[in-house]
Amino acid sequence: MRLSLESALRTAVRRGILQNVRGELSLYARSVTDCDAAFLKSQFLAAIGRAWITRQEASRCFARWLGYRRTGPHLETSARSCINSLLRSGHLEKNGSDWIRRA
Repeated sequence: MRLSLESALRTAVRRGILQNVRGELSLYARSVTDCDAAFLKSQFLAAIGRAWITRQEASRCFARWLGYRRTGPHLETSARSCINSLLRSGHLEKNGSDWIRRA
């Protein structure tokens, strides 16, 4: 039990969900709206992997990656913004209107 908890905490710190300052853990941001765009885009790319995925499934994967159980309106808006920005920058490619993958 202790090992799995320590592993989960290390994963949260590595993903930027928690921050470790001199051994004290705290939330990096209280809400997805408090996170900067560059952080969200890098986490979105990490969350979706490399296979083709629908935009809706990518949003769910993104939410789970960040530690959320559900995708609420703020998270949906952030995911949509990440997708559009990453498509424009060439980090994502699309097939039709619904399928995306890392470029």
